Amino acid sequence: CDAHEWTVNDDHIYIDEGQTGKNTARPAFQRMMLAAEQGAVQRIVAVKLDRLARTTRDFLATVDRLRRYDCDLVLLAESFDTSTPHGKLALTMFAAIAELEASQITERVMSGKRQKAQGGGYNGGRAPLGYEYADERWMLSAQADTVRRIFELLLIDGYSLSAIAQILN
Repeated sequence: CDAHEWTVNDDHIYIDEGQTGKNTARPAFQRMMLAAEQGAVQRIVAVKLDRLARTTRDFLATVDRLRRYDCDLVLLAESFDTSTPHGKLALTMFAAIAELEASQITERVMSGKRQKAQGGGYNGGRAPLGYEYADERWMLSAQADTVRRIFELLLIDGYSLSAIAQILN
């Protein structure tokens, strides 16, 4: 569509004055998305991408929501229009780049966790019953005696798990 075919309704101009585009939890942005969801707008026009979203994830999530609402997105500075074949191609490239970025982040995080574990480090999560982790070292907790008793009842005395549960209760 050419710009001269668009009708702008003054009721649907959304400006988040003094708000950063860092996240989508902005009042005017939320009203704009609600208007799109309700079918009150069929096209959202923004001056630049960074006025809409600052992260690839937020941008793609916004475009995905707008697609579900049958609402097109036009970014004037980037000549981006999801209603055109070129805009759809650009969106596909954005999505591929975002997927690559997410994969690389996951790979780096997992690599770091593996290295930490191989060096005897703790990667977080819930400490096993009977232990506490503080000041970069493991310590026995108040439940350590209970854990020891469970193992004795199971391995030495031969009780079943249900019998151990009854004893502990």
